[in-house]
Amino acid sequence: MGWGIWRRYDLSPAMVRAATERRLAGDWRGACAAARVEVHPSVTGDAADRFADDLRHLAPDLVRWHLFDADLRLRSVTPTVLATDGPARALVVTTPPVADPAPRLILAVDPAPPLPGRHLSRCLWDVRHVDRFRVQVGGADRTPFFHRDGRRLGEDELPGADPPAGDRAALTEWECRLPHDLSGHDRTWRTAWRAAGVDLGPGVAEILAECAVRGVRWSYLVAVARDLLGADAGTVGVVRRVEREPHVYAGLALTLRPGRQPLLHVADDRPPAAPDLPGEAVSDRWFMGPLRIGAMPPGELHPLVRGALFPDRADEPHTRPPGARVPERIAVDCGGSTHHVGLRSGRLQPLSHDPEQLRREQVLGALAGRETGCAEVLRNWTTRSGWLPDPLRIVADHLELATRGGDTAEVARLGVTWGSGRAAIASGGRPSGGR
Repeated sequence: MGWGIWRRYDLSPAMVRAATERRLAGDWRGACAAARVEVHPSVTGDAADRFADDLRHLAPDLVRWHLFDADLRLRSVTPTVLATDGPARALVVTTPPVADPAPRLILAVDPAPPLPGRHLSRCLWDVRHVDRFRVQVGGADRTPFFHRDGRRLGEDELPGADPPAGDRAALTEWECRLPHDLSGHDRTWRTAWRAAGVDLGPGVAEILAECAVRGVRWSYLVAVARDLLGADAGTVGVVRRVEREPHVYAGLALTLRPGRQPLLHVADDRPPAAPDLPGEAVSDRWFMGPLRIGAMPPGELHPLVRGALFPDRADEPHTRPPGARVPERIAVDCGGSTHHVGLRSGRLQPLSHDPEQLRREQVLGALAGRETGCAEVLRNWTTRSGWLPDPLRIVADHLELATRGGDTAEVARLGVTWGSGRAAIASGGRPSGGR
């Protein structure tokens, strides 16, 4: 299933508008409710007072946008830390202990010290810092691969050689166009690290080779580290533990050095206070790939994300991917012949069989232990189990996700019913099929 259908129903423009209105009115609890973020009883009284400034500037819909991947799987392990009040109290987002068919988040105050690598950068949830997201994805004045107004760069506008050190966006573009193996096996890996603006200490290449690091945009590394540290100096853990020889472990750390290039170095004895860099923070966000190839228009971005990535873009309505088209006729292979079924008056009906023929097929299928053709499709649609032709599966996926997300307008537009019982997907869990 394409990324669009999941996000269409999980974070609709109406949800974003409602959450934004409540946030701007100073009602952070109302904003959380609009974004389907449950507020835990721990966020009250003295605990809420201590995080009052953070709560006023929290955009829960933005947390939802960033914390889930394209298919609504969590990008990071929860609880994820938003802010801390000393070493032993943190404002966190977490998920219910039991799987929920409609992904839910819970805002809570955790009295335990935050675990390493569980911080969410402020630019991903705090409206005062959203503009830094452009920096976190490897840009500066503009977002890599784009003009400031959101137009994509042409091939002739992209770097064909190692760009100057001061052009952060061009360096990211250059790194992305190099082979992605930065583990030491490829001859271009030092060029890629230079593009990322990082000096390498002795022994780093060997550890990277052992880790077989893949899928990471190292050009994001420095910006994410600065956000995590809240300063231009300090150390973060990058790779925690690699067994260099029996019972001898080492890791990698990044040290920010004022006035000098950051240094990636071996950290046999990493300072205990050094936080770990969240691994998902230095990998491509789910929407950046579709944006770069033109498969996702900027209007489908969360408005705060769009404003950060494309600061010169004119205001435009927040849109979402198109809904499912309800087909009137669907071809079915029925006993070697092409028959048709169709969604009429909200129900799936046979178009190539009269009722008596269909009953006969159903009886024969029951005797044989398995229905086929049109009878099978009609049964699977009614029982929500088994195979469906792609056009029907797409409608089923949209209907299920609209139902889960409470999108009553879309359910009404589809105008389809299952026949009886609660709407559920054949797999018993996550929808699957086409966009």
